[in-house]
Amino acid sequence: MAKQFSSLVGLLFHEISHNYFPFYMGTNERKYAFMDEGWAAFLPTDIIEEYIPGYDYFKREVDGYVSLAGQEIELPLMIPTFQHNNWSSSRVAAYTRPAVAYQMLRETLGDDVFKKSLLEYMNRWAGKHPIPYDFFYTIEDVSGQDLYWFFNPWFFESGYPDLAIDELTSTNELLIKKKGQFPVPIDITWWTEDGSSQNKYLSPEIWKDGQDKIGVQLPADSKIVKIKLGNDHIPDVDKEDNIYVVE
Repeated sequence: MAKQFSSLVGLLFHEISHNYFPFYMGTNERKYAFMDEGWAAFLPTDIIEEYIPGYDYFKREVDGYVSLAGQEIELPLMIPTFQHNNWSSSRVAAYTRPAVAYQMLRETLGDDVFKKSLLEYMNRWAGKHPIPYDFFYTIEDVSGQDLYWFFNPWFFESGYPDLAIDELTSTNELLIKKKGQFPVPIDITWWTEDGSSQNKYLSPEIWKDGQDKIGVQLPADSKIVKIKLGNDHIPDVDKEDNIYVVE
């Protein structure tokens, strides 16, 4: 019964989202399915968590995307939908990859700017026929940011998200390597000898200058025994290099 209820809630809010995408805004699902199915997969995230605490809807979206991310059949979002000839590929391109990309954009801009930008995009293009560039330009215009570094990999390129712990220096600077092509947040949890833990979060914007490795300074006087990189809501195709145990 619980599974049936969660499926019902998910389907209900997914279809409600379609009132906005594509019906309020005339997007072309046959060419760019991510412009409506992607939003319908993303928008219910918060309200589903409210109705079904602990269900973790967005983790399921992340897992669905990561299961195919970077594989040969997984194509960039800007490849027209009608050119996909594989069901798994077209589903990821229409639903899970864009849903994850929109969440990564939300974490880049912050909730307030993201919501303001999205609402302005909807208002500007209500009753019209926006294409992806109209979305990109509106978000950049309202946010006042150059987001090429974000939109290009997530929407135009092949690749995958993958971060790894590279090294912990003698001064407790944690070196993190960006092995994949897609910018994602950095979420670090570390434990010390006394059993306590702390957390540090950096938005995807940390990667906007194109670097493939950064250093994050942890408390220099802490006796760190273990570090974990990432969480269930951050896509990462290889989590085996996300744990660091101090010998």
